[in-house]
Amino acid sequence: MSPLDACAHLLIETMQKNTHHLSHLNQILDQERQLIETSDHKGLIALLEQKEELIESIHQTEQQLLQLLNKYGYKTHFRQAVSSDNFAQLAEKLPLALQASFIQAWTELKTLLIETRQLNSINRRVVEYSKYSVDHLLGILRGSQTHPALYQANGRYDDFNEHHSLAKA
Repeated sequence: MSPLDACAHLLIETMQKNTHHLSHLNQILDQERQLIETSDHKGLIALLEQKEELIESIHQTEQQLLQLLNKYGYKTHFRQAVSSDNFAQLAEKLPLALQASFIQAWTELKTLLIETRQLNSINRRVVEYSKYSVDHLLGILRGSQTHPALYQANGRYDDFNEHHSLAKA
């Protein structure tokens, strides 16, 4: 096996390793959303520890992937290196026997990255909504609830309660 073949095998194995990590991260993100929705704080803390460890593993695998890409002459950082055009060019440089495996590993990794981004976005929105709800309830309990505002045609707003009273004493 030539050094180029060995490096190509390592590149494919590293992408497959990262695919495994991302698949596990997506499972954790699903569990995280469920725990957020049910307000299971103890379970969430334990899950976040697992998530941090897994993200560290993904980061290490990303660094390994960068080193391998550098061996192939890609001296850019990872975000630039992962474009489809760059990987298509890299696949052409690989031995023919490894091109299909490389493209499959890249496609799976790219699909999982998109799914991870979507799950992370969903969790972010759930957390934002939960925070809004808690802040709203705390405002009611404290008696400092903000009142609705009416916007005028010029874009300024008036305090709803200031000018629109139901009765005068």
